[in-house]
Amino acid sequence: MTKAVFYPYPRLDAAHVRWSEWSVSVDGREVAIDDLADSWDANSELVFRRTVTIGVDAYRNLGGGEARLILTASCKHTAITRYASAALTFDRASGTAVADVRIAGRDISEALELRSKIVLPVPAKIGERRGPAWLSTRVVAEAKSADIRLSSDTDAFPTVAYSFEEQGILDAPWRISVNAEEPEAPFLHSIRLELNEDYSLIRDLMDGKPNATVEAELDASITRALVGGIARMSEINQTDARMDQIAAEYPDSLAAGAQRATKTYLKRSLDAAIRLYRTRPEDFEYLLASGTKIFANGRR
Repeated sequence: MTKAVFYPYPRLDAAHVRWSEWSVSVDGREVAIDDLADSWDANSELVFRRTVTIGVDAYRNLGGGEARLILTASCKHTAITRYASAALTFDRASGTAVADVRIAGRDISEALELRSKIVLPVPAKIGERRGPAWLSTRVVAEAKSADIRLSSDTDAFPTVAYSFEEQGILDAPWRISVNAEEPEAPFLHSIRLELNEDYSLIRDLMDGKPNATVEAELDASITRALVGGIARMSEINQTDARMDQIAAEYPDSLAAGAQRATKTYLKRSLDAAIRLYRTRPEDFEYLLASGTKIFANGRR
């Protein structure tokens, strides 16, 4: 049975509300949302902007009053929420508002949730006493929330270190396991990095003194494992779904982690990276070596 949602007040039909895409600027410089993770630090000021437009006839059918756009940016990791609002201004055909919500880099970490809604005053009834302030407005339209990643790290998943020799397994500096059947699976539960502490360079990495080439090779290995794992799942499941769409719908998924890696190191969408991985593996490796800057410290 289809779930039906009822509201205590009339609302704007989705067809009568046009939301812009979110935009963001860092210290006054506009950046792409997908590049935000690599564009800010604790000293930055982030400004998120959104515009909304509604039809004037649909607005009048709700009983009038001052319509306002409300934006919020919330970080659950630091328990911080910032608000912004703006009144809609109307012409003969439509009403429009744009608002900026500002948040300091020192106040946030890991991820943000962005929300946007339109509110109107609750219509007063004759002889009725005004209720508390929080009951004085009603939500007449609300957009789907957006989850924004603030970290582009691809190694933020379970990592263990042990001697491969003592365990009697094949010698290698590391092993990456992708254990999931669907690209929607949670990232943190789907991938595991096993480091071989028999190597002095790996011990340096574990001690926070990494060799630049080792770091680059590890980034490349993680990216390759993620793209290969997602490509395998899409074949096994015989799905026609776009992996970038799945990543957008499930921001904590394995697909989303793979997408962050491909955008960081290949400058490609996840779908484009998978096609390259399958059809032109030599070009995939070339782009990966360039993006991770393997041996960059060895250039003259």
